[in-house]
Amino acid sequence: MEGKNFCLKRRVESLENEIHSIRQHLPTSVTAQVGIRPDSPIGAIQTNHVLVEDQDSEICVRNPSEEAVSASSLEVVTDLVSVPKDGSLDQSKEDWSILLALYQKVRDCAPQDLLRVVNAIRSSTSPRSAAEYLQESALGQLSDAHVGLTKLATEYQLMNSMRLPTLCEEPIFSVPARPWTTITSSDRLVSHLLSLYFTWDYPCYNWFDQRLFLADMIGCHSRFCSQLLVNAVLAHACLYSYSLRRPWDRFKEMDMCIRFLSEAQRLRIADPQPSLTTVQALMVMNLTYNCLGKDKIGWSCLGAAIRMANELKLYDPLSPAAGAGYDRSDPWNRARAATAWGLFEWQAVAAAVVHEAPRVQNAPFYDIPLSDSEVLDQRRYWHPYPFRVPVYPSGVFSTSRARLELSVIINEVTKFILDAPVAAPSTDVFMSLHARLTEWLTDLRSGLQPSKDAPPRVFMMHLHYHLSVAGLCKPLLTPEIEPEPHPSVISISDSAKLATREIIFLFKQTFGWKSASSFLNHALCYGAFNAIPFAKTDDRWRRSLETCINGLWYISFSFPVCRYLLRAIQHALCAAGFVDTELSPEINRILRYFTRKVWKKSLLGSLQSQYCIIYDTQSSARTVEDLLLSVENLSLDDMQ
Repeated sequence: MEGKNFCLKRRVESLENEIHSIRQHLPTSVTAQVGIRPDSPIGAIQTNHVLVEDQDSEICVRNPSEEAVSASSLEVVTDLVSVPKDGSLDQSKEDWSILLALYQKVRDCAPQDLLRVVNAIRSSTSPRSAAEYLQESALGQLSDAHVGLTKLATEYQLMNSMRLPTLCEEPIFSVPARPWTTITSSDRLVSHLLSLYFTWDYPCYNWFDQRLFLADMIGCHSRFCSQLLVNAVLAHACLYSYSLRRPWDRFKEMDMCIRFLSEAQRLRIADPQPSLTTVQALMVMNLTYNCLGKDKIGWSCLGAAIRMANELKLYDPLSPAAGAGYDRSDPWNRARAATAWGLFEWQAVAAAVVHEAPRVQNAPFYDIPLSDSEVLDQRRYWHPYPFRVPVYPSGVFSTSRARLELSVIINEVTKFILDAPVAAPSTDVFMSLHARLTEWLTDLRSGLQPSKDAPPRVFMMHLHYHLSVAGLCKPLLTPEIEPEPHPSVISISDSAKLATREIIFLFKQTFGWKSASSFLNHALCYGAFNAIPFAKTDDRWRRSLETCINGLWYISFSFPVCRYLLRAIQHALCAAGFVDTELSPEINRILRYFTRKVWKKSLLGSLQSQYCIIYDTQSSARTVEDLLLSVENLSLDDMQ
């Protein structure tokens, strides 16, 4: 460790010496040309010169006589004086003091905190933001004033915008931080994160019984709550946290996510014994890693959850004696049923998208939970926390039960898809499965239909349905399997694609993109690739393509995996021959900014995405990782 500190110190001293040398040898003619002061640390622009940015993001320097020097001229100047090309012209002595502060933080931190410091630096957008964050948040003691509801309230008052809905004064749930996590002692921060999780993600994936979990967490009992589960949930909740003033800057939230996730991994390794809460935590961690673009780690968590569930006999049939005395209202039976069905639903949906995902062979023998869902939903309402309005009828229990009923059919659809390459798909089986899907949709009550009065979970459930119908059609539309598809199959597939498109339109109009379930990643990527073949000739499909790109861009702030999906879409647009004039100016700006400022080939080094997409005209499925690694050298000049 001392050797690394010494090397870092030598590097800092070397850079300081280089700056000193630049000040001494800077040519006078050069300083006069662009207004650089010789006494500036690395040549800051004089006060009578202003940096401006034109519509094409080209940086220029304008002087009072309106003469401009292009960025290319500035690059020539920096080459003449041997300044590193990534150094900015407005850098000052303060910047170097920031670098020294970061060096001292790495040098002086405790060994157990080193990884956290490094993660904070790597996740930052600049040395300044990293230094400010490390200074304001003591290691291991994150505060609500840094990233929670208190900070949101401060930002809300500063913004004073009539367009913003009313902010909540307190989190929806009030829970203690200790003894559940060592990452923070702030009850308010933990309450804020749990409120985000139970507002946005939990309604779409019920992996544990919320009421039992909260009762144990508040009462400090460990039957239905554990440190591992709490840290896993808090890590995932960080993906839904954002700043009102800078919603695109998730550096603090991502650092917080990594810290909770690292703590969860440590707890998992420390206690590998099978338990119900460990199965639940592994499912949450699976989804978090997938959202971060770390599928290989994520699917290993799912595989471990399935193995542990089998060890706990969650899918074994009940013995006659146990079945005779089974009480579904018993808390332990409720918890086991919720976990067994939650795991079953998730693996069925996941395997339809990622064919290598671990599988559960049989549905649980427990009855589907929430038979009294309509009673439980009475007088319950939902609002988009951290905002108090608008308010919607909740329907959380009814939606959960309907989704679990759908998962039984989706699991058979997934089996049909996975068996297609090795056994010719049967049209009779296809029609039977489609009839069951149609019956499920017909039986839904009116309150569970997508509308402007429905909460997001209803939209996600219907996207599950229509994407499952489209997936069911896929084997019978693949030329290698079915050279001449039946017209009815084509019609069913087209209807599912159109329905998916319209649901995405309605979701954007109703909720926007700031907070959305992680399942929307898949729906938007699927929607974009479906729209590409028709977008040049059909305005509605062009709007669909642009909406999906717009959505992926904004939710990529929360879910880093979307950066890889956007890059794959860029390659598909180039392959399809799209030019700037065929897309709206807003989408062109997004793609241009993404290419110049966000995407780096170094991101491929950490890519582990087994997510399958449809890329070519033969409709062959390829993983994002395989696609990007194989075509990343293609030129994207048309998109820049």
